[in-house]
Amino acid sequence: MINTNKPEYLSESLSDLINDTQQLEKLSGKARKSVEQHFDINIQAKKLVEVYKKVANKG
Repeated sequence: MINTNKPEYLSESLSDLINDTQQLEKLSGKARKSVEQHFDINIQAKKLVEVYKKVANKG
């Protein structure tokens, strides 16, 4: 983990990551998997429908 409140640390960490293609690919894969799991449009739509159903049943 890096201290993102210090621009020089962020800059250094990003530079290190750019130069380490293996680590870059690993983190990129994890990020993509996370987005696919948590931000799938079908899953989000189902969750929103459930919220509407709960609100409608309380009214």
